[in-house]
Amino acid sequence: MLEKDKYKIINISLAEKLNEIQTKELDFLLDEIDKKDMFIQFSNGSIILHLRQIDIKQLENLYNTSNNVMLKQITDTIENIKSYGLKGKKRIFVDYNKERKVKNRKQKEENRGKYFYALTHSFNKENNLIPIEFENKIICADSNEILKKLPDNCIDLVFTSPPYNFGLDYADHKDQSYWEEYFNKLFEIFKETIRVVKYGGRIIINIQPLFSDYIPSHHIISNFFIENKMIWKGEILW
Repeated sequence: MLEKDKYKIINISLAEKLNEIQTKELDFLLDEIDKKDMFIQFSNGSIILHLRQIDIKQLENLYNTSNNVMLKQITDTIENIKSYGLKGKKRIFVDYNKERKVKNRKQKEENRGKYFYALTHSFNKENNLIPIEFENKIICADSNEILKKLPDNCIDLVFTSPPYNFGLDYADHKDQSYWEEYFNKLFEIFKETIRVVKYGGRIIINIQPLFSDYIPSHHIISNFFIENKMIWKGEILW
């Protein structure tokens, strides 16, 4: 039998104490239920129900064939529990929302294949040093212009938060472009970020996912990188 904390304990008060014959009859009916799933105890005019999982239809069928009043009360009590999980025909009342851990994670990753680029990519694996004139500096310039001055494969991490095209007020930027124009400009810059990032480096995009006109920018952007042989490794929404 499983440990106590593996059961949901429910006290069912009875209108009157069961006599010995009623107790044996109820025990006999519930003998068809696996004790690892559910069992009962009797205590001072109450039924102590130890519940882990149950096929509610099985209980209903037992009641329909026996017409046992106590069994009906047990069935109704379980039916009124609205929080449970499902596994096959059974309702799960204990640990049904517990996080499941992946076993043998490394082996399963090997089976699936773990990639950081599309297998058909043609990226150069040889990384370069960033030119000294760009080291440890904050450079205020047009991204598209300054990126073109950098060699291939020289940046470890690109983090960018482009304008959202949401209609916000900027001093020097029109934030309400035609969508095709917006994405064309964005992707022109992103192509440069792909070029300058080192082999094995990362590009992080901070963008609002949906706007007042419901353009799914994050999916359009992720699709762009996928089409350019990079793999979208994660998304955080807040």
